[in-house]
Amino acid sequence: MNLDTFAFKGGEEILQQCMYLVNNCQNLDFPGWKSFDSDRNRFAIINDYLDGGMEPLRQLQYDYYRKGLDEMANNAERGRTEITTALEFLKKAHQDKPLSLLPQIWTDYKKDELASIYNGKGTQKEKETVYDILFSINASQNNTWEKIKQ
Repeated sequence: MNLDTFAFKGGEEILQQCMYLVNNCQNLDFPGWKSFDSDRNRFAIINDYLDGGMEPLRQLQYDYYRKGLDEMANNAERGRTEITTALEFLKKAHQDKPLSLLPQIWTDYKKDELASIYNGKGTQKEKETVYDILFSINASQNNTWEKIKQ
């Protein structure tokens, strides 16, 4: 998944190898490998991430890191604008596959970073757009999303 941050779908080969691995582990008696054990185990996450419906999430990975965070080192305003644009891919991934947990998982591990990117910075419209996207995907993190609107 990290390789997707360097190039669009840059991790495809490794993820395919991971899928091969989890498919071969279906008969093992260890938790976290079976396709039917959980919607948050190794199999479910890799399978979902490789699904064509999650291509917007993979585009988000690239745009968020490469066009957004990397650009913030040179120009914070332009980088934040790119991140706002990239978050539309997160919204699309959630709309395309509303039962997928990947957009929610992504927001769980990026919540503090997102709050610090927008807290006290950016336009009010930009903050409202980001807040609406994040809240619609992961309302349980509303305390963090509220910081974005400040």
